[in-house]
Amino acid sequence: MMSIPEQAIESGKISVYADTDREFVNALITYNEQMAKCRLKKKRLDEVEFAYNILNLLIIVGMIAGTAETIFNHPLIAIIILIIYAVLFIAYSLSELHYAVSTLSSILLWVLDLRFVILTIINITLSLIYRNLNKTLKNESDYPVFRDIYICYEKGNDPAKQTT
Repeated sequence: MMSIPEQAIESGKISVYADTDREFVNALITYNEQMAKCRLKKKRLDEVEFAYNILNLLIIVGMIAGTAETIFNHPLIAIIILIIYAVLFIAYSLSELHYAVSTLSSILLWVLDLRFVILTIINITLSLIYRNLNKTLKNESDYPVFRDIYICYEKGNDPAKQTT
């Protein structure tokens, strides 16, 4: 496979002429297909991130609303734990995307109710999915944008499709 010039990747376009090696054009097409796959993976990554953040909010609010009488038997402890968790979650999940820290911080909620183990399990699962997807994407060229290279053909026609 031929290598694509870095200038073409950075500018996002390249001109192809009738005498351009067809193998090079195929490499450009393959590159664009790979970038499309990466954009799809990036979309999945964004969906996992969204799910992580929304599920934490929904599960916590739902469990607190459903078990408020037991959680707030010791209201000072509950409020302190919820504030600590909220600060850790915002600091590490929303701003820095360190899901391991925010997942571990969900263990604090076990003091309030052991049913928060469900949240920790969900967080661990989503964290692992996020980490694995992100790891594969970081190795791709043009991370995190994944732009196509626009191929400008001489006279607007693909030389391989022209008849002589």
